[in-house]
Amino acid sequence: MRTLTTMAIALALTCSGAAAQSASTRAARVCPVASDNLECTPKQDCVRLVDTRDCHIGSVFRSEDPACLAAKASQNALYTSQFDFCEAQRAKQQELCEATREALKTAMLACKQSR
Repeated sequence: MRTLTTMAIALALTCSGAAAQSASTRAARVCPVASDNLECTPKQDCVRLVDTRDCHIGSVFRSEDPACLAAKASQNALYTSQFDFCEAQRAKQQELCEATREALKTAMLACKQSR
């Protein structure tokens, strides 16, 4: 993502300097081609894990082990936290990609208009 943002900024700076060039020089300049179809679908998979350990003890009178249940609940809380963090990262990546795509489109338009 940083590379795309850097490319958009460099393109905008390059094209903004075109206004100071003479008409004959501008006509010969070619704007770089940027992809209009930059794919912004996040590639990172977020998997919600669940601790499914059996906390039952005893064979005749089955009861649940309190320590096991506490450990299981703690593990599931950690898994939920990790999943939520992953989903937030995916959303942030997609938002940044879409902003970069728009910046590239704007820079390309400015470059083409300055020719």
